[in-house]
Amino acid sequence: MASQNTPIHSAPVLNFPTMYGQKSKTQIEAQIASNTNKVDAKSNPGQLRKTSEEKLLEIYNWARTMESKEDVRDMPRAYRLTLLEGPKVDLTCGGEVVGAVPLRMLLATSPTFHKQFLIDQEIPTVRAVHPALRGALVSLVEYLKNTLTKAKCYYLKKTTFEDDIDLILAAESLGLGRYAANIRSIWWIYLRTQPVEKIGFDKLQALETRMVPQTKDFKMTKMLIERLTRQWYHYQIANLTEFDAWMEKLPKMLHAMNEHVDNWDAIRAQKQAASKQRKHEVEKKAYDEQLRAARGGRAGGFGM
Repeated sequence: MASQNTPIHSAPVLNFPTMYGQKSKTQIEAQIASNTNKVDAKSNPGQLRKTSEEKLLEIYNWARTMESKEDVRDMPRAYRLTLLEGPKVDLTCGGEVVGAVPLRMLLATSPTFHKQFLIDQEIPTVRAVHPALRGALVSLVEYLKNTLTKAKCYYLKKTTFEDDIDLILAAESLGLGRYAANIRSIWWIYLRTQPVEKIGFDKLQALETRMVPQTKDFKMTKMLIERLTRQWYHYQIANLTEFDAWMEKLPKMLHAMNEHVDNWDAIRAQKQAASKQRKHEVEKKAYDEQLRAARGGRAGGFGM
């Protein structure tokens, strides 16, 4: 047993590098592994256990020194493994806990939660923005936890349109958009370039069912709606009868399209009014010049 005069050393704090500087990745991995081993070696029954507040403070101090804007998949594996350690955050959907995510991993991968954590200084809450995203949320977190353990990280694979859209929505709602960017790019190009006849009603309906207040800023849906509205507005849709029948079954999408049309009509009316005003000013200027010439350049009235 230690005497009262024996100093009690505080537990070491890991300093996780965010800028590699002049060191190679091998050197960084060795340094992190060395620090980790030191902590493990001192983790014995005789050591004072940290309270939850102290652990949270340690993570807070670490979070202040790191940048969550970097893609952790590009970092050394030894560093990535440390992100899986420590306290975990519950994933909830509809008030039910559906999984857990390591706090360090969440802070390192999501600028949204990193910023919130530094402000609130408490463990954040992670909720699915839509009940349909429950499976996608769990899959996304499991993908991140799994890929961080690999010697070489892998990217999400394209699956079905519905499942991929859910993954993209879940990722963007949590500030993890970069980790689903590859499948987002695939479907963005598809919706941006393919005619609506090839896209088909089923994909439009899939987007319609995911149009809720929490996802109103989903750029992929907004892009497609604006594109379809322009094509409809300028009679560029091959089968308008079929398209109109689809829209009758997609009231949210139809409402959004009508808003675009109303805005465009208002803008066109403003442009027409401005054009008419400019034309009037030009004609008035020409008339004034003719009148001045008829008066011989005099500014006064006739007979003066």
